[in-house]
Amino acid sequence: MATSPNAHSPAFKLYAIISRLPWPKSFTGKLMVVAFVGVHIPLIATVGFAVISMRDNPFPVMIVITCLLATLVGTGLTLLVQSKMLAPVRRTSEALKDFNSSRKAPHLPVNYEDEVGVLMAETQRCLTAQAELLGLKNRFFRTLSHDLRSPLASINDACMLLKLEGDNMSEEERNGLLSDIDATAREQLELIQGLLRLAIAEGSSEAAAKEPVDVNQLLNRAAHQSAAAAAIREVKLVVQPPKASALQVLGDQRLLSQIINNFVSNSIKHTDANGKVIISAESIEGKVRLKVSDDGIGLDEERVKRIQSGIGLTPSEGLRGETGIGLGLQICHDCARLMGTQIQVESTPGKGSTFFVDLPAA
Repeated sequence: MATSPNAHSPAFKLYAIISRLPWPKSFTGKLMVVAFVGVHIPLIATVGFAVISMRDNPFPVMIVITCLLATLVGTGLTLLVQSKMLAPVRRTSEALKDFNSSRKAPHLPVNYEDEVGVLMAETQRCLTAQAELLGLKNRFFRTLSHDLRSPLASINDACMLLKLEGDNMSEEERNGLLSDIDATAREQLELIQGLLRLAIAEGSSEAAAKEPVDVNQLLNRAAHQSAAAAAIREVKLVVQPPKASALQVLGDQRLLSQIINNFVSNSIKHTDANGKVIISAESIEGKVRLKVSDDGIGLDEERVKRIQSGIGLTPSEGLRGETGIGLGLQICHDCARLMGTQIQVESTPGKGSTFFVDLPAA
């Protein structure tokens, strides 16, 4: 594997000195100045020699030899300096090759401001983000394989038990196993449908619908769909209607439902028994804020940044052992993007979280 030159090598030292010259500002301009000076060294040397030796009437051959020597020296120096100035470009190329082989982010300098400096900084930023996404992808597949394998194994075990012991079971016991199989199968179907929705959202370039959506109906529908999940976990689900009873938001009803439903589902999973999840909306300077708050375990700062940036799935575990790959919040991020906005999170570890999205009022 090729080894990238160090930022403190002689080639980079020369580049750093020239890069900081106040004029010209661009890397191209600096390169042209170096070439201009180098090309004119023979001329300068010839004129200087002629002026100094005018009294001695030098032979023309001496002038020619001097010009040739000066040209060779000037060309050599010019090529050497330009080669060293191009060291950052070579290093960036080598860093890309190294990343393609090792999948590890390089350490390019990011403190230069001309075109080549920006090239190195952007390459560093992109490769660092790519390395993080590759790590997230690996964690995602590990969690996903667990989420699919464990429930399917449970279904298989229940089916085998029914096959071997079904005749000896009471009707209540058989119905209980069948209910467990049904519930587990539905959860897996929901997971797979969520993955499909995420793939569709990430690959979609179509504009979302912009139509008036009744906020009260949106909030009440979300509460109704999550009522059973909240009751099972003994979490109180509260809808706080907006002050304006006829408040409407301009957006895509299907995408808005996805966002609110996933907000609520996430909050329920991370809220203790006897805790509270509040679904609400409010008008803020010509916009409508759709909001879901809880008094659950909260999120640390790093997880909040990841959720808001949408740079990748953020696997987590619910308070009751539910494993999650962060699929719901990733869907929220993509749905918001399609409507030209983004999800926001405010959270304090141990005190709870608030998820919200702002859209124009209709």
